[in-house]
Amino acid sequence: VCSSDLIGVSYCKNCTGGFCVECNKDCKKSLDQLLQDAEIALYQVKLDGKSDYKVFDFQMYNLLKNKANMENDLKNAVRNNEFILYYQPQYDLLTNDFKGFEALIRWEKPGKGLISPSSFIHIMEETGMIISIGNWVLTTACQFAKTINEQYNKQYVVSVNVSVAQLLNDNYEQEVLTIIEETNLDPKYLELEITESILISSLSAVKNKLIYLKEKGISIALDDFGTGYSSLTYLREL
Repeated sequence: VCSSDLIGVSYCKNCTGGFCVECNKDCKKSLDQLLQDAEIALYQVKLDGKSDYKVFDFQMYNLLKNKANMENDLKNAVRNNEFILYYQPQYDLLTNDFKGFEALIRWEKPGKGLISPSSFIHIMEETGMIISIGNWVLTTACQFAKTINEQYNKQYVVSVNVSVAQLLNDNYEQEVLTIIEETNLDPKYLELEITESILISSLSAVKNKLIYLKEKGISIALDDFGTGYSSLTYLREL
């Protein structure tokens, strides 16, 4: 099975290589099963994000099954309000004081405790769930910043991580501005964090969006700079 320059392969080890009218009992795999296995192998190639081919093995099936289970668990988590936000303080060494907080999503799964974002964020991105969850994170973080600044007479900035799936969403800018308006938060108290690798890979597609949001008073931060393929040319443009 192929898609552009991506190929998934499956074969029957017991096949004689003859042109059988129908598979004999030694093959033990129907054509439909072989095609399904090839589709699974193709899916694994797509996950790698580069031109390549893969041959099906049963481990791929287990990975796909685990992913399907995770998707189902995430849908239940949304319905049951199992996601929470932790706020990591950001400290300014120059002023010797706190400058704000970074909002970090956590999944408190019943019977399992806290689940690391690294195990579910990519699935949210693949399924599109990250759009609605991202809006919930942004709304909750903005409400937190509004409340804590009023309560303690501070000017803390709340920082929210943004995925490439959110940035590429056609309505992203308007959704951000709508949330700010609904929570009545001054835009200068919101910072959007974007990882270096995501920004560089999608720079042309999101550049104008970031410029627009910055013009509205929202800060943009480049996260994890230097951990990937840093480029001074990109840095100058940014």
